[in-house]
Amino acid sequence: MTYVDSALLEMIGRSFEDVLGDGWIQWLSPEVRNLQERTWRSGIAAGEPFERRHTYLTALGERRTVCVRANPIKDEAGTLQGWAGVHLEEPASPSVEVPKSPVESFFESTTDAFVAFDTEFRFTYANRVASEMLQRKPEELIGISQWELFPQLVGTKVELEFRRAMREQTAIHFEFAITQADIWLQIHAYPSPSGLAVYFRDISERKRAEARLALALQGARASIWEWDLATDLMTWSREMHEITGIPSDVAPSRTVFFERIDPADQKRIYMATVKAVDETSELNEEILIRNMEGEARWISLRATVVRNEAGKAIRFVGLAQNITERRQAEEELRDARRSLSLALLGGRMGYWSRSVEPDVIKWSPELEALFGLEPGAFAGDKGRVEFEKLVHPDDVERVAETVRKALRTGEDYRMEFRFRHADGGWRWMEGRGRASFDASGKPAWVHGVGIDITESKEIEARYERLANLVPCLVWVLDGKGYTRWVNRRWTEVTGLPGLQPTPDDWLALIHPEDLEPSRKIWWDCLRNGTPYEAELRYRTKNGEYRWFLERGEPILGGDGEVTEWFGTSVDIHDQKTKEQTLALADRRQRELNQELEARVETRTAELVDANREMEGFTYTVSHDLRAPLRAIMSTSMILLEETGGKLSPEERSLLERQAHNAKHLGVLIDELLKLSRISRQDMKFVRFDLSDLTAQVARELVDGFGEHVSLEIDPSLEAVGDPKLVKFVLLNLLENAVKFSPNGGTVRVGARDGTFFVKDEGIGFDPRYRDKLFRPFERLVSQSEYPGTGIGLANVKRIVERHGGKVWAESTPGHGSTFWFSLAP
Repeated sequence: MTYVDSALLEMIGRSFEDVLGDGWIQWLSPEVRNLQERTWRSGIAAGEPFERRHTYLTALGERRTVCVRANPIKDEAGTLQGWAGVHLEEPASPSVEVPKSPVESFFESTTDAFVAFDTEFRFTYANRVASEMLQRKPEELIGISQWELFPQLVGTKVELEFRRAMREQTAIHFEFAITQADIWLQIHAYPSPSGLAVYFRDISERKRAEARLALALQGARASIWEWDLATDLMTWSREMHEITGIPSDVAPSRTVFFERIDPADQKRIYMATVKAVDETSELNEEILIRNMEGEARWISLRATVVRNEAGKAIRFVGLAQNITERRQAEEELRDARRSLSLALLGGRMGYWSRSVEPDVIKWSPELEALFGLEPGAFAGDKGRVEFEKLVHPDDVERVAETVRKALRTGEDYRMEFRFRHADGGWRWMEGRGRASFDASGKPAWVHGVGIDITESKEIEARYERLANLVPCLVWVLDGKGYTRWVNRRWTEVTGLPGLQPTPDDWLALIHPEDLEPSRKIWWDCLRNGTPYEAELRYRTKNGEYRWFLERGEPILGGDGEVTEWFGTSVDIHDQKTKEQTLALADRRQRELNQELEARVETRTAELVDANREMEGFTYTVSHDLRAPLRAIMSTSMILLEETGGKLSPEERSLLERQAHNAKHLGVLIDELLKLSRISRQDMKFVRFDLSDLTAQVARELVDGFGEHVSLEIDPSLEAVGDPKLVKFVLLNLLENAVKFSPNGGTVRVGARDGTFFVKDEGIGFDPRYRDKLFRPFERLVSQSEYPGTGIGLANVKRIVERHGGKVWAESTPGHGSTFWFSLAP
C-alpha cells in the first residue's frame, strides 16, 4: 500500500506507518492471515476488479471484518498502473445492504478529499469531502481548470509536482502549506494517460502537534526513535543525528548506533535490552557514546517494548535525550562535594542546619565524625537533645543563649565551647552560625559550622605556659584595645590582678611624663592598624618607675580590620640607665673633641704659616746659595784652565773637587726644591694608560734603554691618579733600575693584584736596610760608585702617599730589586 485514509486506520486501530507496503498483512488475524493473504495476491495477479473479506486484529485485540473491493488503475494501453480500493466494515446484520456502485461508494465513503483531473488539469470529479474543503459544489468544479480556479497555486510545489507526475507517469506524495489559511495538506497523486487522481487531507493539526513536539524535543534536546526487532532497523527523528553525532546521510540501524556506544557500556546496554524484551518491557538507561570525531556524549535512552497479540516483542519505541551537560554538572557537583568533604576533613570542620518549626537538626557526616559518631547519629528531631548532652555542663547555657540571640537579632555568632568526644575525652569546638528568616520576618533556620579547635587550644595552652616563663611582660588585646590576657610576669611586676585589666588600670601605671607621648603613639597605631613601639616608664608594685620597651603587633581579619594585638613589654631600665650614663660620657667626649678640633685648627694654621715661611725660606736659600755656588764653580773652572800647568797635582785636585762639590750642592738644592714642590702641588686625578706613560719616560732618560739594558712593559697597565706626579715616580724608579742593572740586564714594569712594580736585575740590597731607602739623603751605596742625590726615592714615597697608596722594596743582594707601589688605599 502507498496510501490509506484515516477512516481505515480508525477502523483497524493502526497507524499510517503500520500499514504501508506489506505492513498491513501482519495486522490480519493470525488464524486467517495466510489464507486471506493468498486470496488477496491471487486477485492482484488476475488484474481485474475483485472483492475479498479481511479480518484485522485491532490494537485493542479486537477482531474486525471488512469488505475489501479493489479496482485496477490502467493507462490507455491497458497497462496496469496500480490499484484503488475501499474497505467497508461488514454489516452488523444481513438486513444492511452493501453499496452496489463500488467506485462511487469508495470515493464518497472515504474521509479523504478526492478529485480527478483530465490531462489539462480540469476537474472531472470531486467527492463530498473535496467539495467541502475547496468550498465549491461539485458542479462548480467540473470542467474548470484548477489553475484558473485557484491561480495562487500557479508556480507552487503543487503545480510543479502535478506536472512532474503526468510527465513521468509516476505516483507522487508530498505535503504543502497554504500559508494564507494556515493549512497543511498531505497530497497523494496517481497519474494515468487520461489524467490525474488526487487524494488530499488536512494535516494541519498533525503538523502543529509535530511542531510542538519538535519544539519540545529541541528544548529537551531529545529525539523519538524506534527499533524494529525483526529487521534490526532503527528509525529516528532529525534530532537523533544531532544527539548522537551520526551523520544524517548514514542509515539508522542498531549496528550503527551500537558502534557509537563506548565499549565499556556496550555489554551493559545489550543486557538491558535483553531484560526489557524478556521481563520488564521497559528500557531506562544512560549511556556514553562517542561521535565520529571521538567526542564523548551522554544520552538517556527510555523506551517501551511493543508486543504483538502473541506477546512477542516486535519493536522498541522510545525517547533519546542528550544529557551531557547534566552529567557534567552532576560530575562537577560530585567533585565539588568531594572537594568540600576533603576541605572539611582537612580543616577539621563540618556543617549543620536546624529548622525552628519543627525543631529538627541536620548534621553533615564530617561534623558527626568530629564527635566520633556514626553518620545519622543526630538525624531528625533528636539531634538538638543529643547534641546538648555532649556539650560541657558549664557551656550548655552559654551555647543555647548564643543561638537564641542570633534568632532574635539576626546577627552572626561565634563562640567556643567544650564537647565530649565518643572516646570519652573533652575537646574544644568553635561554632559559627547565622539565622535566616521567612517572608514574614519570623526565624526559620539556623545554619552553622563547627570547627574542632582542640589542637589550637592545646597549642594556645602551651604558649601560655611558655609566655608565663619568659622574663618580659606579655599581653593580648582585642581589636579595640581591651585586654584579653596578660602573663604571670605582668601581674608580678605591676601588682595588679591578671584577669583583664582595664585601660584605666594601664594608664595609671604610666609615668606622667610618658603618658601623653605613649598614648598618642598607641591611638595612632590602633586607628591605622600599624605596629606599635614606644619606650615608657611603668610604676612597679613597689612604687618604683622602671623603663620598658613596649612593642605590639596587630592581627588583621579578612576585612582588613584589626582583630587582636599581641605585644611584649621588656624591662630596659638598666640598659636605659647605662645609655644615660653613656650619653653623658658621649656629651663630654664631644666637648673634648670640639676642644681638640679647635686646637688642631689652631695648630694647623700655625703649621700652614710655618710651611709658608719655610717655603719662603727655601726659595730665599735657593736664590742666595745659587749665586755663590755659581761663582765658586766658575772661579774653579777658570783657575783650572788658566793656571792648570802651574798648579801642583795636589792643588789641581783641590780645585777639581771644589768645582764638583759646588755642582753637586746645586743638584741637591734643586732636589730639595723639587721635594718641597711635590708636597704643595695640586693633584688632578684621571684614568690614564700607565704602559704608555712608562714607555714615554723610558724614551726621555738620558742614559736610555737599548744600549746595555732592555725594558719589558706590560701593555695593559691602567691607573687613576695625577699623570704628572706618577711620571716623576716612574722616572726615579726606572733611572735607579738602569743605574743598578748590569750590561744585558732587563727591567720589567708590570702589575699584580692592582699593585704596580719595577723589577731590575741589579746588585740588590740588604733587606735589613729597606726602610732607609725612602729617607732623604740616605744611601746604601757610595757616591763615587753609583752617583746620586739620595732624594729621588723620598720624592717617590711622598707622591705615592699623596695618592693614598704605599711604596716598598724587596731584594736579595746580588739578585736584583723590585719596587712596588699602589696609587689607591
